[in-house]
Amino acid sequence: MRSLHIIGLSAIVTGLTLCAVGCKEGDFPRDGATEGGKTSAITTMPARTLDTLGIFQRVLNLENAIQSDPGEVSLRTQLLVTAFDSTCGCFYTVGKGVPNPDFPQAVQRESAKRAAGVTAKRWTLYLKLWVEGGTRPFGQPIAGDVVYSTVVYEKQDGDTLYQMVETPLGSVVVQGSAE
Repeated sequence: MRSLHIIGLSAIVTGLTLCAVGCKEGDFPRDGATEGGKTSAITTMPARTLDTLGIFQRVLNLENAIQSDPGEVSLRTQLLVTAFDSTCGCFYTVGKGVPNPDFPQAVQRESAKRAAGVTAKRWTLYLKLWVEGGTRPFGQPIAGDVVYSTVVYEKQDGDTLYQMVETPLGSVVVQGSAE
């Protein structure tokens, strides 16, 4: 039954992604725009608002819980629901990085940024694996590529840098077996 739920979720995610990728705001005329002398009845969607801080905190809390109990499937499901935005077909993940003290002071912040980006992308690979029905617990080796992502929020807390990264579902390629 659970695999049917994951397959259903995967189908929904795929459908929403295709819709989001195929439809861009600029593709449609604005309210009252004319085309060949006729007034258009098509209205554009308002720009989406993102509860950045709320998503950041919920995703971070779930990632921390999964790290504490990597085998707990219900936590993975909660993270998938929380971290996937169906309006844009994107995953939101949070990466953490600390500066390498062996590096010169001038590049320590960049080393923390790089580490945060790498951990956010690692979480993205797991999310893609899980949405496709994979069962590999967090912490086991995973390989793949994130073709495109963007940092949407950054927070410094002591020496730890947190980055919330937005990654389109289609930009994530997991290598190897789904298990």
